[in-house]
Amino acid sequence: MADLIIRKAEAKDVLAIEEIEKQCFTVPWSYESLYQDIVENKLAFYIVAEIGGQDGSGTAGQICGYVGIWKIFDEGHITNVAVAPEYRRKHIARAMLEALMEVTAEAGIERYTLEVRAGNE
Repeated sequence: MADLIIRKAEAKDVLAIEEIEKQCFTVPWSYESLYQDIVENKLAFYIVAEIGGQDGSGTAGQICGYVGIWKIFDEGHITNVAVAPEYRRKHIARAMLEALMEVTAEAGIERYTLEVRAGNE
């Protein structure tokens, strides 16, 4: 996707991330939990995928996915990977995970874990 931007999540992204949570998970994280993890948790790191925007007009794009990780010693525990339903099957999750691993490897993370529900195809 030519207009896909992968970047570090910011406080301004929490509302959009919360909406994706509600679309993707039966028990979504609350706005407060997401805000605390993204903005205040020094051991957490989040990336968002943004479609459009950054075209020189100053308009922000639409957040279409996100991934979060907690650093636990030299291991990264991936907390969530989510892509809004209308943007799935476009390799957005792969792009976010590749970017996340590249950035966190520089911070000393050597291994990654991700728990997946048995019913998640």
